[in-house]
Amino acid sequence: MTKKQPASSAKKTTKKAFDLSRDSVYTADPTTELRICGAAGVVPKDESGDLDTDPGPDVPVKDQKRLARPLKPGLKANVARHGVQTPIIIAKIDDVATVIAGKGRVRAARAANRQRAKDGRPLIKIRCVMLRDTSPISIQGAIIRENNAREDDDLADRIEKLKAYLKEGGSEADAAEEFGVALGTVRGWLDFDDHATDETKKAVKEGRVPASTAAELAKIKEPDAQREALGKMLAAPGVKQRSARAARALRRGANGTPTATDRKSQVLLLGKVEKMIEGGDLNKDARFWDGVHHTLRLVTGAKDADERLLKVLAEARS
Repeated sequence: MTKKQPASSAKKTTKKAFDLSRDSVYTADPTTELRICGAAGVVPKDESGDLDTDPGPDVPVKDQKRLARPLKPGLKANVARHGVQTPIIIAKIDDVATVIAGKGRVRAARAANRQRAKDGRPLIKIRCVMLRDTSPISIQGAIIRENNAREDDDLADRIEKLKAYLKEGGSEADAAEEFGVALGTVRGWLDFDDHATDETKKAVKEGRVPASTAAELAKIKEPDAQREALGKMLAAPGVKQRSARAARALRRGANGTPTATDRKSQVLLLGKVEKMIEGGDLNKDARFWDGVHHTLRLVTGAKDADERLLKVLAEARS
């Protein structure tokens, strides 16, 4: 009869794991050989591991919002039945095999293994891919790429990862590449974090407005004006009226930038044109003003267009 082995110590387990790390890919026990930083006392007991550490500001892998989120039942059921099909990403940090990306799969495998052990079934092993560059910015970049590819991060998750990436010295442009979005989108997320009201943040968290729409609303710096714009969007009957484009139009109006989409905006535009005329800065190109006049009639209809504005445009064209 084989003598039962004592529980492995962190030091012994680490040595065993990295004896197999001569190659880029190897397998590991999710509970005794892999560490999730900040998971101790945060994840449920059946999803915890022997090497997990307490949460804190100095943990080398920052992903606290995701750790605090319960696993989806579908993920746990799939792993319990089929194991972990996609390799996770780990790094050797402080001589410990530390999970960089794939924490949810590791947690699900741990829970499944506890039940498998009770049933006398083989335990799940996880294939691991080694991240050789263990610099903080490389680790954060790997987290962003992995989670972003799975498209299950919400806006708050992305902002948390973005801020951690920037804190490690990454640029906004590099962050945009990691997330696979435009630089303006990254700046919009930062704007959202700095200027969105609690009501706007709650609306996007609850899925009542898209993240892109909320980012545009956050550019309205005056809180009451932002709340008013949000109220209009939430009251809108169709999806189109809650789009980022619609929010952009509301933002321009709220920030005092004239548009030609309603009478109030036409009056603002009129005032701007009149000031340009008084200052002698008005473009006298007849074709340009013909285009403006024609567009106004197409968009608003001749009867709806502000007559004073049309008069100014006619004078400018002459």
